[in-house]
Amino acid sequence: SDAVYQFRNKCASLFDTAFPGKEGGVLKAYVMGDKSSISPEVSDIFSASGLSHVLAVSGMHVAVFLACILALLKFLKISKRKQLVISAGAVILFVVFTGASIATVRAGFVSIFAILAKLVFKRSDSKTALAEAAAILCVFNPLVVFDASFMLSFAAALGILLFADGMSETFSFVYARLKPASKIRAIVKAVCDLTAVGLSANIFIIVSNLLIIQSIISYKN
Repeated sequence: SDAVYQFRNKCASLFDTAFPGKEGGVLKAYVMGDKSSISPEVSDIFSASGLSHVLAVSGMHVAVFLACILALLKFLKISKRKQLVISAGAVILFVVFTGASIATVRAGFVSIFAILAKLVFKRSDSKTALAEAAAILCVFNPLVVFDASFMLSFAAALGILLFADGMSETFSFVYARLKPASKIRAIVKAVCDLTAVGLSANIFIIVSNLLIIQSIISYKN
């Protein structure tokens, strides 16, 4: 972990040297999860525009990183099992490198569980993996269930797993009459799928926010 921490500091220094000023601070937050160089002014601008999530390393970063690692290992013609083992280690290092936020830890656990399932020739189940990730976090720190990041991260993931597919089918009427092999249909379908994912996540996030507000009110009373 010390080596990863030192590497993280070196990367931060490189960002500061290559991109001095506000740009470097934003890039460090987006790539490394390091918000220490972001000025209050920039933070307020992102908050006012509803883009604060851009400054946080999330599960999407883990997914993109894992996809890139697997593509690279496949390009190097490394055996399938070695690809899985190396990618699992790479995910762990990435989570530590980016500061191990709850969202990245959650995505890291889910990714590793999926990799382990493939290693033992079993089919992975995303809902089970998500539940196991939450359980492990609660074992190490039971109070994490009261953390807003924990609630929102797991709520968004659960919403996508439960409702995204069904909502995508609901939106199928938008492109149902378009030609099956047309590019326009593919684009419209992709937009509908992304909309379904966003709505599914936001539904559960709203529910989580209501629970957080209720918890705060109950605590004050």
